[in-house]
Amino acid sequence: MTPPAAEMTAVRDDEPVGTGVRDVMAAWAVGRRPGVLFDFNGTLSDDEPDLLCETFRAAFQECLGWTMTASVYLTAFVGLSDTEIITKAVNHRGDGTADQIARVKQRHTALYTERAKREQLIAPDTVRFVEILAAQGIPMGIVTGAQREQVVAVLDSSPIAGLISVIVADEDVRQGKPDPTGYTMGAKALQVPADEVLAFEDSVVGVNAALAAGMRCIAVTGDRPGDGLSATATGVVRRLTPRLLVGCFDHR
Repeated sequence: MTPPAAEMTAVRDDEPVGTGVRDVMAAWAVGRRPGVLFDFNGTLSDDEPDLLCETFRAAFQECLGWTMTASVYLTAFVGLSDTEIITKAVNHRGDGTADQIARVKQRHTALYTERAKREQLIAPDTVRFVEILAAQGIPMGIVTGAQREQVVAVLDSSPIAGLISVIVADEDVRQGKPDPTGYTMGAKALQVPADEVLAFEDSVVGVNAALAAGMRCIAVTGDRPGDGLSATATGVVRRLTPRLLVGCFDHR
């Protein structure tokens, strides 16, 4: 089902979409079986860096007695998986044991899911973006370094829970991004060839993972500077909104 023309064109006066993004979207949309894989934190879920920094800081304070600063989070942890972030913190400020890593991970997941149940972490424009893709029959999934429980909590609190068919989470892979394994697994689960998948990512390591898996990738900066992303990804946008899809499916 194609969304009404008025709905698709209502977003034309928003922030302009660059030529690089339009070219990537157009080449992807004409594929035989296009699919989409989203990074989660900071891309689909509007939680990076503020909410994640807050919940990691709280978990580290409670479990390790360490007050992590925002600058440390931004420079040392953004883009890493939960396991990688917590392992680095425990090795640096804790006893370095697997038991402590597991305890911190459990506490952080609890803190995050508590917030997810109280807040709508997927922005309305992003919800509509996903709904339009679903109306076009585009299979969609998530490839993330977050815990599955966190992803499910956010989706269950949003209108799009039933539209995302695949989740590849931290616990599903041995190595996080930039290793492409998660994206390769996601494409196989969607039953879409990697070169027909469009990935959306908010970190340099994530973009590199998607590209290494043979996918097209658009970077999502949010309100953060996107210089590193601009140098890595072909197309860069601030947020996922319906304006990105204007004209993509006119050929159908």
